[in-house]
Amino acid sequence: DHRECIGSVADLTTRGVKLPAELDLHKPQVDGYEFACSRCGGVMKRVPEVIDVWFDSGAMPFAQRHWPFENMEVFRQTFPADFISEGIDQSRGWFYSLLVISVFLEGRSAFKNVVPVEMILDKHGQRMHKSRGNAVDPFEMMAKEGADAVRWYLTTVSPTWLPTRFDRDGVTEVSRKFFATLRNTAQFFALYANLENFAPTEPNPADLTEMDRWILARLEQVRGVVVDSLEAYELARGARALQSFVTDDLSNWYVRRSRRRFWKTAEAKNHTAAFNTLHRCLVETAKLLAPFAPFLAEELYQKLAVPAGAKLPSVHFELLGPPDARFAADTLISEMDGVIRIVSLGRAAREEAQLRVRQPLAELLVVPPRGMGLDGLRRWEPVISEELNVKKISWLTESIGGRSARPNFRTLGKKVGKSVNAVAGLIKAAHESEAGRGWIEAWSRGEAASVSHEGAAYAIDAADVELVENQPEGLALASEGGWSVGVETRLSPELVREGTFRELVHLIQNLRKTSGLEVSDRIVLGIEAGPAVLEAVKAFEASLKSEVLALDLQHQAIEGGAADEANLVGERVRLTLRKAETSAGAAGSGSAH
Repeated sequence: DHRECIGSVADLTTRGVKLPAELDLHKPQVDGYEFACSRCGGVMKRVPEVIDVWFDSGAMPFAQRHWPFENMEVFRQTFPADFISEGIDQSRGWFYSLLVISVFLEGRSAFKNVVPVEMILDKHGQRMHKSRGNAVDPFEMMAKEGADAVRWYLTTVSPTWLPTRFDRDGVTEVSRKFFATLRNTAQFFALYANLENFAPTEPNPADLTEMDRWILARLEQVRGVVVDSLEAYELARGARALQSFVTDDLSNWYVRRSRRRFWKTAEAKNHTAAFNTLHRCLVETAKLLAPFAPFLAEELYQKLAVPAGAKLPSVHFELLGPPDARFAADTLISEMDGVIRIVSLGRAAREEAQLRVRQPLAELLVVPPRGMGLDGLRRWEPVISEELNVKKISWLTESIGGRSARPNFRTLGKKVGKSVNAVAGLIKAAHESEAGRGWIEAWSRGEAASVSHEGAAYAIDAADVELVENQPEGLALASEGGWSVGVETRLSPELVREGTFRELVHLIQNLRKTSGLEVSDRIVLGIEAGPAVLEAVKAFEASLKSEVLALDLQHQAIEGGAADEANLVGERVRLTLRKAETSAGAAGSGSAH
């Protein structure tokens, strides 16, 4: 046996016969090297055969530390790796060679977790090929939308271990909705903070409103989801939770509901709490965003955290710790989930009845899921009323207009066989009899009901039927997840007048913006309209002038300003306005937003 183990480069140099001054152990240079054999006195040369090309890749954990000649302490600290990630096609390539060599040398795997990346297909599920014309140039996409948008899209569109259908429009949607929303929220904060030279500090729990406490609790809840998902290598789950938090909770609910608190006219403690709460949400969002979108996260961090005295120079030095127990509030989160669900269903009901949100309604009816208490929800009535523009909220424990049932033929046919049509007819007519209404009550509780036909009794489960809310006259209904919401659709003359007033305010505010007025500018306003609109103006004149910062309201055209026309309650309305030539103090403080 003339084989001999030769180790380090220094060892090779001492045994070399024909070696250059500097060794290059790569092909083709290594093919010309010769080494003396101490056993037989012969000369060793490299055999012409090439070992498996994945061998070097599989030896990486050992070769990078020069195992076993040095760095053994570092090797023990970093081996095995927490995870490896590559395309799914590396299962028999790199993943396998790493495993085999490591087991041979160390008796264990070189990695603790594998995060395979499945194939990226086109939006129709076809493999990308230049010949098909469906290939996407990643550098072109990154130049257009940014590397972070491409990275975020690939992370959230599907888990990495499932095939990804790549859609260019999806990347654009990421930039337009999520990233733009986050930047706009940060710019909103910066605008008002800079106007007042506001220096953010840690939120004081004693000064926080319920809305502040809720968004901070949601932040910590999302932090837990993001950290858990990263530790479990389920990137899509954590990224989607963070995106929902920013777009739905922070921007569309907290900031929109709290907007007036950032104005100078807000009460001082309330004002400060809003700034500190939003600042914390934005900075912590940047930290949670960093593993997914490193450039945007750093941009936000540098603009928001560093000027406020952050101790670390980069967001990428920040650690993602566990949720902060100081801000935990599970009950508050549950309550707000219910409030948001009610508002969402209320808007759906209004849309079904074609009633715009600016039109006040007399009543909102709410039926929560069975077993849910109402005490926590009742205290949010002012928020719900304002969001849905209703005068009254009625809380019910039973169905609003009664329920009827529809058969689920997919499960019912298997259960009752040839009697399916007859039993389906009994189910459809259940709401018309006392016994049938008893079946519906049982199905509402998730229980089975005994339905008889020609002497045979069938146990019809809740899964065998679909319960439907009956539509009472004068109500529009929406239901989802055990919740039912109804809005009163009948409009009194008083409600119509108030709706007309709100629509006028909206039109005037739009005209203010398009005419280039500042939010604090006072105006002289002219309204030319028919009797119905003028009646609404008369009924709400003081509120109208206050809302739009009008020092003077005339029923004729105002010369030298902006103009617009619209149709309200079947009447043509012409609006004219110009900036008032007077000091702002004459009308008190405020802004037209």
